[in-house]
Amino acid sequence: MMAQHALPAPVPLPRWTLAPIAIAYRHAVRVRNTRFDSGNRSVYDAGAPVVSVGNITAGGTGKTPMSHWVARTLLAEDLSPAIALRGYHASRRSESDEATEHEQALANVPVAIGSDRISALRSLTLRGETFDCVVLDDGFQRRDVKRQLDIVLLDATRDPFRDAMLPAGLLREPVAALCRAGAIVVTRADRVSEAALRTIEQNIRVAAPQAIFASAAHRWTGVRVHDAGGDREEKTAWLSGKTVVACCAIGRPEAFFGQLRDAGATLTQTIALRDHASFSSRALRQLERAAAINKAHAIVCTEKDWMKLRHTAMAQCPPAPIARPCVAMQFLSGEQDLRAAVLAAVHIDAARASAQGEPAAM
Repeated sequence: MMAQHALPAPVPLPRWTLAPIAIAYRHAVRVRNTRFDSGNRSVYDAGAPVVSVGNITAGGTGKTPMSHWVARTLLAEDLSPAIALRGYHASRRSESDEATEHEQALANVPVAIGSDRISALRSLTLRGETFDCVVLDDGFQRRDVKRQLDIVLLDATRDPFRDAMLPAGLLREPVAALCRAGAIVVTRADRVSEAALRTIEQNIRVAAPQAIFASAAHRWTGVRVHDAGGDREEKTAWLSGKTVVACCAIGRPEAFFGQLRDAGATLTQTIALRDHASFSSRALRQLERAAAINKAHAIVCTEKDWMKLRHTAMAQCPPAPIARPCVAMQFLSGEQDLRAAVLAAVHIDAARASAQGEPAAM
């Protein structure tokens, strides 16, 4: 029998007990947005076009693979993008899983990290980095940075139109905030029924009639496997039929575990840590014990988690091969319209760019 959440998780409070806090939070968000809408808050101009990738919910919606798609779209047009992000553990650069993942996926693309996105962007210039456009990762709420396009991601498996504000639900902002979006991408669209997806799209059209609509799926394009012999690339089918221990520290662990099952893996134990959590000595012992007890063929984690695990003693002598899927955003609809909007935001004519070459690969 599969054991889930081997590390104890906090017991959630009933939603009704959190409602007063959620109401206060909604009011604070409304006051802040009103100040920006009325021009009473200053906005920083990075001196280059900015494309923001964000969401209105806490938890993973696919911002990292979408930011990569935007950056590669810009690179394909001979532009020089930089990426700015919050970066958890930003004061310890080597421990920022998000920053390291960006740097490894996009060689030679400068990455600025910091909870203060303005200081992070200024640091690029101080470091002598060359860039002519910026991808602002998780930037929808960072309204103090001027942007030319807001791309907002919504997770189809967690319909925001049926959710509540933090902490009673996952909403960072009311769904009315979608009116600021230039493009809205519904991710994990392949994980819900067509009827559910149509309902979400209809609600988006009401909330943001001017926004470009697109839908996408998180596709696993392969698996990177680490063992005593080092790293190697495998096809996703490598997971099929294998008994695995799955672990992650992401916003939507159930989506990750679900895709593992879809890939044909048998999950004997799952360990879900809080989003962006480091792997403590206790968690590492839990992983090693789970791999041994279950005679696991592999330990499977996300690429973000591997950025932290690779520095541990367990990675030097793994109890089982450690695999992490390679994730890309695969569009189901709206890709060309979104690409045109990204290019227009950086003042490139999409029709001319298309005539010069094929769209950027994911």
